[in-house]
Amino acid sequence: MIQTIVGIGLAVAGAITGNWSLILAGVSMVGGALLTPSFKGGDRTAAAATLQIGEIYREAIVGRVAVAGSLVDAFNFGGEYGTDWEVLVIALADHRCDALEGFFVDDSYRTFTGDGPVPGFNGQLEVYWRDGRWDQEVPQILLDHGPGWTANDRGRSVAYVVVAYKADDQADEDAAAIFPGGRPRFRWVVRGMRCYSARLDSSVGGSGPHRRDDPSTWEWTENVIDCRYNWARGIYAGDKVDQPEMLLVGRGLSAIEAPPQNVFARANICDELVGGAPRYRIGALISGGETHLSVEEEIAAACAGVIIQPQGAVEIDPGAAKAPVAHFTDADMVVGTKRSWSDILSRGDDGWVNTVVATFVDPAQRWIERSTPPARVQADLIADGGPREQRLRLPMVPYYAQATRVTEIVRRLGRLFGRAQVTLPPRFAAIEEGDWVTWQSDRYFGGATKTFRVDAWGSDEGWRHQLTLREIDANAFADTATPEDTAVGVQQPSPGDLLAPGDTAWTLAGIAIEGPGGSTPALRITGAIDSSAASLIRVDYREFGETEWNSHGDYSRETTALLISPVADQTQYEASIRYIVDGFPTPRRVLGPVTSGTLSANVGGYDGATIDDILGRLSTLEGAA
Repeated sequence: MIQTIVGIGLAVAGAITGNWSLILAGVSMVGGALLTPSFKGGDRTAAAATLQIGEIYREAIVGRVAVAGSLVDAFNFGGEYGTDWEVLVIALADHRCDALEGFFVDDSYRTFTGDGPVPGFNGQLEVYWRDGRWDQEVPQILLDHGPGWTANDRGRSVAYVVVAYKADDQADEDAAAIFPGGRPRFRWVVRGMRCYSARLDSSVGGSGPHRRDDPSTWEWTENVIDCRYNWARGIYAGDKVDQPEMLLVGRGLSAIEAPPQNVFARANICDELVGGAPRYRIGALISGGETHLSVEEEIAAACAGVIIQPQGAVEIDPGAAKAPVAHFTDADMVVGTKRSWSDILSRGDDGWVNTVVATFVDPAQRWIERSTPPARVQADLIADGGPREQRLRLPMVPYYAQATRVTEIVRRLGRLFGRAQVTLPPRFAAIEEGDWVTWQSDRYFGGATKTFRVDAWGSDEGWRHQLTLREIDANAFADTATPEDTAVGVQQPSPGDLLAPGDTAWTLAGIAIEGPGGSTPALRITGAIDSSAASLIRVDYREFGETEWNSHGDYSRETTALLISPVADQTQYEASIRYIVDGFPTPRRVLGPVTSGTLSANVGGYDGATIDDILGRLSTLEGAA
């Protein structure tokens, strides 16, 4: 409020005194104050990637994003001690979302196919999705096991997931590890809010059934301007747009403050196809704790655009060539007023750029933030005497081609050095911020004509119109081939489940080991390892029909034969082979059953006799005595 009052005061004082700098400063301060609430948000990428705990600001999802969410509740149930299962209730957005597309379990992506057990996790993982409808039903797992949960705890206007997972049984060596890294981490890929599109509303000059006051007509979109317009109008609990007290995120502007007609051309630019995909798309988690100006700036950056204030509104012009709205010459200038032109920028001017690198959020790499290749031309670096870098953060851009397109536009604009100030008569008073104009000048351009974008303007009491101009060129926005992405842009396939040794890799035989004192029953295993990933061979054995295995130890991968001895003679045995891969055992390959060899002894007069023979003869002698 103070900034608004001061800004208005500066603008009025400037108009009275004819001081243009006061007028422009005042208008700028008023615009900034209108955009800025009394709090400031944090980093959106970090907020989306980390499960948040405790009280947080309301949040909205536009486009498609991967989010960790915020923890609502957590509890355990099941088993002897009520701790077998862990359940997390995680809020993702404070409005209805279009769909849950899938989710990451640690680094593995799974497509969401519906509520209940997730295939491939041995019944140890369940996911339940609620999209944020006003009367959505509470998942049964919360009613059955969640302390204090009732059917009335619907989570109205909150899109959330319930994820339940059962920890691996550490005592069961034969069970394959479902969560080898311990407690799993989750990120949820969500298609966010459904948006009202003025272009699809026949009541405001568009064509279609959309109505701002009828959320059932809204549709999901990634269009930057459509999403921005819905945020500017406000995101309301339960989509109750007719109840101001329900505003959760956004500016909450009326149709007068944010005219829907301002959207048409700008949204159409975003939908233009480049290489088979829309020119500008958006994917972002927007917090109610962010300043309005910071959100506007990041939306503008996502489409290589600029924030403008046409006819008192606040809009974003996406990066695209525009038709000039006016043309003037030196002769049109108001005599005796200030005019200036320079095509030389100081070393400290950040508008002088020859190298641009941006970071964006890449779905192909598990939605992490990464860099684009540098946008630069070697001849520019030589001409400038070295690199002049500009780094862009594009946290609302989830597409590589779009991120590189934006960086190239910024680089090209950084090669246009012309800056000017002119004062024009009242007939040019309709020129506004963001407009393109052309200026033919004998004095400054040798008779040539240059194109400019209006960065600021102001009019005095006599309607003399002062413009602050920046050189512009339609070629700065021309489409070029997307540079090759040399990063690993495709998620590598999961190694899959650990496999048991092949059924022909190993054989088991029952033998008797002959020696000077007789023969000893034994088991012989022969074969060769058939896994390039295995580091060790683990061997166990047991009598046929028993349930517990006896460990015979771990052996190097070069092992091709080994003996298990002593064992009981003339007894059926099984053996098992497992491989150790990255510290984890594979499932068993069970060999057998086979019958062990015969135990015999070579003692005077009893050479070659079995133990049974010897015991029988001794019994006969005892009877004779």
